[in-house]
Amino acid sequence: LHLLRHSLAARIALSAATLGLSVMAMVSVLGYVALSYQLKWRAIEDIEAKRTLLQHILSEISSSATLSTDGHRLDDVLIGHEDLHLAVFDVTGSNVIAAFSPLARDASALMLKDLTASRLSAESAMREWTAPSGQRLLVTMGKARLASGEMTQIAILQDRKADARLLSNYAKAVTIGLPLALMVALAGAWLTARSGLRPLRRFAAVAGSVSSQSLSGRIEIEGLPSELRDLATSFNAMLGRIDEGVTRLTQFSADLAHEMRTPIATLLGRTQVALSRARDTEALRDTLASNVEELERLTRLIADMLFLAQSETSHEVPDPEILQLDVEMRIVAEFLSLVAEAHQLGIEVSGAAKVRGNRILVQRAITNLLSNAVRHARTGSTIHAVIASTEEGTTLSITNEGTGIAKVYAEKLFERFYRVDADRSRKSGGTGLGLAIVRSIMRAHGGEVNVACDEPALTTFTLLFPRV
Repeated sequence: LHLLRHSLAARIALSAATLGLSVMAMVSVLGYVALSYQLKWRAIEDIEAKRTLLQHILSEISSSATLSTDGHRLDDVLIGHEDLHLAVFDVTGSNVIAAFSPLARDASALMLKDLTASRLSAESAMREWTAPSGQRLLVTMGKARLASGEMTQIAILQDRKADARLLSNYAKAVTIGLPLALMVALAGAWLTARSGLRPLRRFAAVAGSVSSQSLSGRIEIEGLPSELRDLATSFNAMLGRIDEGVTRLTQFSADLAHEMRTPIATLLGRTQVALSRARDTEALRDTLASNVEELERLTRLIADMLFLAQSETSHEVPDPEILQLDVEMRIVAEFLSLVAEAHQLGIEVSGAAKVRGNRILVQRAITNLLSNAVRHARTGSTIHAVIASTEEGTTLSITNEGTGIAKVYAEKLFERFYRVDADRSRKSGGTGLGLAIVRSIMRAHGGEVNVACDEPALTTFTLLFPRV
C-alpha cells in the first residue's frame, strides 16, 4: 500500500496486471466452457457411431437366445473402450437379455426405471445420467432388430470420468497459473511503466534546478514520447514566461530605485542646506516650492509605475467602445492648446476613422505622444496629426519638426526611463515613462506604436489600431 501511494509506476503496473488477469480469467472460463462443450459433443458423436455399429451387428444375430454364444462379436466392438458399457433389453424394456459389463448390469434396472419415470422415448434417446455410485454417464437408447425379426432395445453407457478428469486438470492448471501469470504481469508491467515514465525525470531535474537566480533551464524535447512533447513545450513556455517576468521585475526594481534616488537626494540636499543655518521666510518659501516640484514629480512617477504594473497584469481593455479617433484627437489637442501656444506651436488634425477601445486609455496614449511632440518641437513650427485607414488597421501619426532623433536611439524610446536627453527631460518634468505607457496601452488594444525619425528635422510617432 505504501508503494501504491507513492509510486505511479506501481499504480500503472497494478492496473495493467489487474486488467490482464481479468482478461486471462475471462478467456480461461470461456476456454473451460468451450472445452466442456467440445468434449460432450465428441462423446455424443462417438456413442452414436457405436450405437449404429452395434445395431448392425445385432441385425446379423439370429435371435436373443444366441446372444450368449455370439456375444463375442459385441465384445470385440467394446475392446479398447473401457469407458463404454452395453446392455440389451427385450422390446418391452423390462428384462435385461445381456449386459457386457458389471456397470451395465447393475445400472440397467435403475436406468430403465429413470427412463420410464421421465417418459423419454427409448427410440434414439440421449441423456446424461448419474449412477448411484456417483459416476456421470452419457446414455443413448435405440431399438435393434435381430436376424429373426425379433425387436430388442440396446443401451450404451459411456463413463465420462476421463472428460471430467481433463476438465478438472484444466481448472487446476488455470487456478495455479493465474497467480503466477499475475506476478509475471505485475513485474513486466512495472518494468514497462518504469521505462515509460523515465522521461518524466527530465521534468523533475529541470524543476529542481529552477530558482529566482537560475531560470535558464529547459526540458530537452528531443527523444520524448509524443504524449509528453506538448507538456514539455508548455512547461518550457511557462519557464520562459516566469524568466521574463522575473527579469522585468528585477529591471523594474532597479529602474524605480534609480529614478527615485535623484529626486529624493535632491529633496534631502535642499532640506539639509535650508536647515544648516537660519533662513528668512522668502528663502524657506523658495526651498519648499522646489521641494513641492520634486514631490509632484515623484507622485507622477509612482502613478505611472502603478499604471504600467496594472496594464501588464491585465490583458483586457476595460469598457471598450467604438470611438471616433479624430474626435478624441481634437479633444486632446484642445486640452494642450495653451501649452502649444506658449511654445508658439500650431496643431493640425486631418482624417477620420473609428477604432474600438477604452476612451480614457486612448486619450492618455494620444496625450503622451502629443505632449512629447510639444516638448520637443521647434518653436514656431506646426505639429501634424494624420488619421488614416489601411489594410493593416487604423493609424494615427503625430509628426513634429525639431532636432530629430538618431535611429540608434529610436529603438529604445519605448523602454522605461529611457531618455535621449536626460537633463532636458528632467527639466521639463518628464518621468521617462510616457512612451512606455503608450506602448502598454496599444498592446492592450491589440495594436502597436512605432517611431520614424528623419534625423535632421522630423519625428513621427504612429499608433496602429486593429480594424473595427
